[in-house]
Amino acid sequence: MRVSIFYLLAALLLPGAALAETVTDCDRLAADPSDPDRVVAGVVAAGLDYAAAVVACRKASAGAPGNARLGYQLGRLLTAGRDRDGVAHLERAAASGYRAAQHLYGILLGSDYLSSADGERSRALIAKAAAAGHAAAQVHLARRYWEGNGVKRDVAAALRWYRAAAQKGSPEAAVALAEAHLSGEVVAKDPAQAFAYLEAPLAAGNNRARTLAASLYVFGEGVAADPTKGRELLEAAAGEGYLGAALNLGIYHQSGIFSGHQGEPTEADREAARRWLCRAGVQGRRARRESIGGGCP
Repeated sequence: MRVSIFYLLAALLLPGAALAETVTDCDRLAADPSDPDRVVAGVVAAGLDYAAAVVACRKASAGAPGNARLGYQLGRLLTAGRDRDGVAHLERAAASGYRAAQHLYGILLGSDYLSSADGERSRALIAKAAAAGHAAAQVHLARRYWEGNGVKRDVAAALRWYRAAAQKGSPEAAVALAEAHLSGEVVAKDPAQAFAYLEAPLAAGNNRARTLAASLYVFGEGVAADPTKGRELLEAAAGEGYLGAALNLGIYHQSGIFSGHQGEPTEADREAARRWLCRAGVQGRRARRESIGGGCP
């Protein structure tokens, strides 16, 4: 498993209990958005000044060597920069029980980042973080159980962890639960319940949630039919580069459903379908290229 440079950058709410902690420049420059024990709002990757953050976190950690939060933030930065010194900081923070460190160090132990993976320790640390209420770890554990990745597949356990994470505001968990209720393979098919799970990630602007909810609006499943609302959600997601939304826009325009001519699309429908399908990158597929009347600009 390869590790993304900033795997843990999902936005969560700032815990009120953390406000009493001393805030350092390390926190201001490098707080992890997915860390439930951070003391300021997290810094997303796009807004990170890596060099300044490393300097600030080295200074803060040296001044408070027993502070697990600062050690975690420094370790996270260093490992993102492929500096192996970061692993030691993460290991110490994880050993002290810092939840975010347990999660990230667990990921590293199960990946190709270290010279040799340790799947057992990886699973144990991620499970500890999940049991301690770390939402990202709960989602990670849920996915492992869902897929049978390194553990025996256990859909019931996966759903428990997804529900726990969704209760903490995890958009990924809520979307996963919505997808389960839409497919009906492991839980009862229930579009209304699926839509209920999608409401929070929709409010957060999650593009997968927008794409799923759009289909429910288009077909009136689990919510009152509103193709216009469905189109608007898809356009918002596609506008942010979500290709699944662009593909659905192309398919729905091609059907004529947005113009009220389902089954008999107008020329405007076909042109809109061509534009969105081209954006979705399907122009290279011969059948699709022929169905939209030619290639893409």
